[in-house]
Parts: sequence; structure tokens; C-alpha cells
Amino acid sequence: MTTPLKLQRFSEKYRERDGVIYSYSQLESISSCGEKYRILKMIEDRPDQQPAAWLVHGNAFHAAAERSHSSNSDMRTLYAEAWQEELERQTEVQPDLTKWALTPRVKKTETDLELRFAAGLIQCDAYETEKASGEWEIAEFDGQPAVEVPFQVEFATQFGPVQVRGKIDEVRITKNGTYEIVDLKTGAAQEYKNRQLGLYGMAASEIFQEEIVWGRYWYSKLDTVPRSGDKLGRYSRYVDLRVYNREYWTLEFEMMEQMIRNEIFIPNPGDQCGRCDAAPQCRARVLGF
Repeated sequence: MTTPLKLQRFSEKYRERDGVIYSYSQLESISSCGEKYRILKMIEDRPDQQPAAWLVHGNAFHAAAERSHSSNSDMRTLYAEAWQEELERQTEVQPDLTKWALTPRVKKTETDLELRFAAGLIQCDAYETEKASGEWEIAEFDGQPAVEVPFQVEFATQFGPVQVRGKIDEVRITKNGTYEIVDLKTGAAQEYKNRQLGLYGMAASEIFQEEIVWGRYWYSKLDTVPRSGDKLGRYSRYVDLRVYNREYWTLEFEMMEQMIRNEIFIPNPGDQCGRCDAAPQCRARVLGF
């Protein structure tokens, strides 16, 4: 085979395979495009993630939602503060805004940021309205609101123990007294991706020692392109989490580990490749995709 098709040298961390901790996002990444996972997670000369207005928006909204459960400030104020923090963080990564990734059909990063900041303010209003509905309250975790709840779980695979960590956006108690998992999404609706709720439900059930059967997403936007008049939020359908038990997740992460150990990284070329951080080093692209 020609040189571009050879595997780049794996980083020490992944060649040794000791102390590796997975997350749901890594499982989703290797499932959706193995080549992207290989480039962004495994090789020594992997590229940095390209900053983007949607990262500032999403991270700022999540931070504001989390802080709103323990702060007396209104969520718009919390969002503006978190926005500035995140903008500074992303600008440190890449000060040149012309090199940031862009939302489709938006031509300049400055415009992208302006639109997303304005949309985020309206989405904050929608979240505040939802909080005041009286349909639910946030559970408690270690005496604090159960938002961004950290977890680390271990699965016993044929390759040995596999560690998985993450953070659960919200664990709620509904007005009828049942627990539910809610994950906040600022991006486009993807209602077929139920596994994330399933992993969080399994972890939360073990943390809270409660059977958590249901989970759902709360989408803060509906429009594909952010705009100042963005629509208010909505819920996904409820997802039954009981199928996503320890046996299920042991198999999932065991298969992921097997793919990595056998260097099976299947590319999935498509429209998304134009916005992919891994594109310059992608072997599928070298072949003409």
C-alpha cells in the first residue's frame, strides 16, 4: 500500500492500552466514523479541535443552565457571563476568527457568534419558563442540585476492566415522584440517538440507588441556522432506558476496545466531511472521497 494509507504512529497512551478511560462521545465517534476517531484520538500528531461559534454557544448555555439551579441571577445574565468565559477560552485556542469552523450558510465567524449569542438569550428564556412549569424539580446529589453529575463506571470485558466516565446534564424528579434523565441539546434534534440517555440512566440508577426508567432530550432550538428569532425549546419523546443495562454497555465497550486493538477504523465519508477537524489527514480523502 502507499504511504498515505499506512496507520500513523499511535500515541504512547493508546499503544500501551493502560489507563484509558472512555466516554459516551468516544463511543459515538468511533461508531459514526472510525477514521475520524483514529485521527482525533489515537495518533501522536492529531490535530486540535477547530473552534466554532456553536461550541461557545453550547458550552455557555450548559454552564448557564447548571448555574441557574444554585444562583439568584437570571439565566440571561449567567449565559452572558459564561459566553464571555467560553469565547475567551476558544479564542486562546485560535485567535484568528477566519480559521474557525462556520455554521452552514453563515459566511463570517463574527456573524455566527452574533446570531448564536442572540439565539441563546431566547433559549435561556425558554429554559426559565420550563423550570417554572412545576412539572419537575432537580434531584439532589451530595447536597447540591443534580446537574452536571459526574460518574465513572467500570465494565468487566474480555480484555479486562474498561472505565467509562461522563457527566449527566440533569437528574429530575417529576411531580409524580419518579426520577428521569434529561439531556439538554443546543444543536439539531437527533431523536434516534437514545444510547446517551441509556448510559446516563444506568449510571444515575447506580448513583441514586433508584430505578430510573425514563429519559428524554430537551432541545433549546428548532431552526437549522441560528437566528435572533429562534424558536423556543421542546422535548423529545420519552425513551425507555431499561434495555441499556450493564450487559448492554459491557458488550458495547468491549466491541469498541476490540476495534481499537485490531486497528479497525472504518471511514464514513459524506457531507459532514467538509466540517471535519480530521479531514486533512483522512485516508478516505486521500482516496478521493
